[in-house]
Amino acid sequence: MTGLRLTSPRIILKAIRFKSLPVRLVCILFAVVVTYFSVKVFLWCFASSASINASVKEVGDLLVSISPADPQTHFARAAVYEKTFETDDLQIALREYETAAALAPNNYLLWLSLGSTYGRVGDNARAEAAFRRAKELAPNYSQVNWALGNFLLREGNDDEGYAELRKAVSGDSKYAASAASTALQFSDGDLDLAHSRLAGIPSFEVAFSVLLADQKELNKALEIWNKIEPQAKDDKYLDAYSRLRSLLIDQKRFTDAITLIGPAKETGPDEAAVGKISNPGFEGKIVAENPNIFDWRVFKGTYPQVAVTDAQKHSGNYSLIVVLSGSEFREFRGVSQTVAVRPGAAYQLKINYRSDVNSKVQFFWEVASAKDGKRISISAPLQPSLQWAISTVDFQVPGDIDGVDIRFLRGECIAAACSASGSFWFDDLELIQK
Repeated sequence: MTGLRLTSPRIILKAIRFKSLPVRLVCILFAVVVTYFSVKVFLWCFASSASINASVKEVGDLLVSISPADPQTHFARAAVYEKTFETDDLQIALREYETAAALAPNNYLLWLSLGSTYGRVGDNARAEAAFRRAKELAPNYSQVNWALGNFLLREGNDDEGYAELRKAVSGDSKYAASAASTALQFSDGDLDLAHSRLAGIPSFEVAFSVLLADQKELNKALEIWNKIEPQAKDDKYLDAYSRLRSLLIDQKRFTDAITLIGPAKETGPDEAAVGKISNPGFEGKIVAENPNIFDWRVFKGTYPQVAVTDAQKHSGNYSLIVVLSGSEFREFRGVSQTVAVRPGAAYQLKINYRSDVNSKVQFFWEVASAKDGKRISISAPLQPSLQWAISTVDFQVPGDIDGVDIRFLRGECIAAACSASGSFWFDDLELIQK
């Protein structure tokens, strides 16, 4: 191109005369400065990074010596020394937390740690000041509200303390279980007072209900639980529901367990209810060793074969078939379901069945107490019938129980006397209160 001259890099370099002493000194000085700051940055980065994983005192000491102006290294050293639980080390930890907070005065986490350590050494005035400084920096953080609230409760400031705990639990449900325990602890066992402290927060209500149930305070737990709005998409709510239901079953409170308010689910004629058999026509699935006692359960084992079939049915699409083999003498696995009933009430269990069984041993339907397994009543032996027949069991519920087990079983037999072949079909079981 005309008018444009490109200068060679070689010409430019020749223009700089490196042989002169001043130029040499400047270059050397520049290299030293770059090297110094590079090393400092490297050491700072190394110390800052290593402080995250510091776990022994020597490492904490080294990090602070490498980067004494970094609050994170002082925080790391403090955390390491605090974990030893030695008196002298706790004082070192305190000094390091103070240094860290001084170097980063707007970091609320440092003030929380400092407040906690002041509390451990008994300096409550400075502990409160540190917690309140953290509160100034992060007024809406649940972690801060929780720490300040707990400190104030220990100092006897209940009104402000519970106000802070309320903010913490409302902001983050992970504090709910601890808040429930704290409220109960600081209320000297007064359940109503403990509940009133944080009442109205759903996560607290859930946690408090389970806490009471675990302590066998089931009546109060149910009173609180059944007022909670169901939360079908909240895993903690679902876990608490399962836990509470399990505890009620363990305590043989079957009516309470089956009427416990829980996540919304489809309801229909086959759903379990008080005085009602679940899945009476076997239209739903039958699961081996079903953990839900209010559904059909097939016990562990391989004999006899138990399944749902569409080959024979009294109504609907399916019935339950029990297949017996003449060569099988081993332990008999039955079919069972727990039904919630009204104490003292009289019922009739009605079973529709067919049978082509050839057997020396007899088969029955039994009603037993779900509380202790003792027999309440039993059907007449089931007779072969190529047409649908009806077997019934009349019984009265003892006044001290509210659950019965209905189950199909084999009579007592030994060895070859247990031999049987053929099948039973069952369908449309019904429990009728008289």
